Amino acid sequence: MLDLKCPIQLLPGENVIRLGRGAFTETVMLTTYRLFITYSKSFINIPLRLVESVDISDIAGITAVCKDGTVHRYVSRICQSDITY
Repeated sequence: MLDLKCPIQLLPGENVIRLGRGAFTETVMLTTYRLFITYSKSFINIPLRLVESVDISDIAGITAVCKDGTVHRYVSRICQSDITY
């Protein structure tokens, strides 16, 4: 069992829905307010109200298309056993 901890301080009313670890040091977290991905030296913080669509696949990873035209891609080998429910 993985000992995953929330990488950020949550906002009032925010709850963690999914929390997982990538193949290296990445942490992928979905909360009630945002999709948050941490890397070793950077992070991506995408508010859910900004997201137009999300595609999740084993090969391409996570692709989030935002309403402002930006596209965020996270590619890593995430094992199903690494994701907590």
